[in-house]
Amino acid sequence: MYDFEFIVPIETNTKKLLTRAYDFKKYGFQNLGDLKIKVYLMLSKGNEASKVESGWPDNVDVEIVIAQYTHVAQKIYLYYSEHIQPDRARWYVRVDEDSITDISGLNNTLVRDFDHEREYHLISELNYDVQPVDQTLLTMLGYGHWYKTHPNLQFHVAPPHEHEISITSNAAVQRLKSCDQAQKYLDMRKEFAEGYGDHSMTHALRIAKVYPTLVKFVTHEAELCNLSIYGGFRNHVHWISRDKNPKALTWLDMFNQEPNPNVENQTFFFGPKDGPKRVVYFSPNHTIMMIQTGNGDQDYKSSDTVGMWCNQGNYLAVYSDDNEEAIGMFATQDGNSYEWNDYILKKVNYNKMMA
Repeated sequence: MYDFEFIVPIETNTKKLLTRAYDFKKYGFQNLGDLKIKVYLMLSKGNEASKVESGWPDNVDVEIVIAQYTHVAQKIYLYYSEHIQPDRARWYVRVDEDSITDISGLNNTLVRDFDHEREYHLISELNYDVQPVDQTLLTMLGYGHWYKTHPNLQFHVAPPHEHEISITSNAAVQRLKSCDQAQKYLDMRKEFAEGYGDHSMTHALRIAKVYPTLVKFVTHEAELCNLSIYGGFRNHVHWISRDKNPKALTWLDMFNQEPNPNVENQTFFFGPKDGPKRVVYFSPNHTIMMIQTGNGDQDYKSSDTVGMWCNQGNYLAVYSDDNEEAIGMFATQDGNSYEWNDYILKKVNYNKMMA
């Protein structure tokens, strides 16, 4: 049995999407350890499977499905309708090709807090927007009572769905495959080239009486700094692609673990040369944390990272998730201060200062 089975819709017939596919092969699965992964790549007709069938990390077995559909939602629901099977993996995960998952980190979280032999459908966000095709099909099957609208009382009720990522336990997949109504819904849904790929699995599981659970260790946002391989609390992040977030991919291309004793375990004032400064801590694991200032013993290092650092030749490279800023290439001045454009890092003995 695999530890994880992933379903990923991928295209190779445009430069943008092919670039995403290549980057996903390189960065999409991180920190695998000895865990075994099965990946279903859902391609449309006309795509060259040879471009994505090799070059994956060790422990990743890839199966390519050439779908008769071109719409991304149809390809996803084809997998759920015809290809997913229970007892092939402990956990079944759907992600986009512009994402990164810390596999060992995710496994550790799931082992600690959940059980694949119980029924779970874990998601990053509960969304309640309605796709007409889903509402129509569910109403036809007898689930129209899930939707309620009253214009005079100004309320609207709809079944929730996930956003970008879902993690489904083996037990939940068993329940899904044994539920005729859920299977009928997915079989019907895959025939419609409309809507999104992150609605219908949650609805199908709801038919089977498996309800979504909101978790915070995965996110549909581009929180690279919070990814657990860098010491953060997210085991999965999204929107990591050269067309959507080129700075993040530039960082991944340049990042290295080379030590720098001159900045590790050091505290700096950081900010514009002529503007307000923050106090930040550079950790040995290449993350940057902000010192939260309070009253004396209430000061502490934030558990959330605000940036990352690494050596880049003669420069200290600094990354943040702020999309408006480039990667900072700080040049050392005297070993105690670094400058880049209008910004400065100045080393301080914070503990002595606060004594």
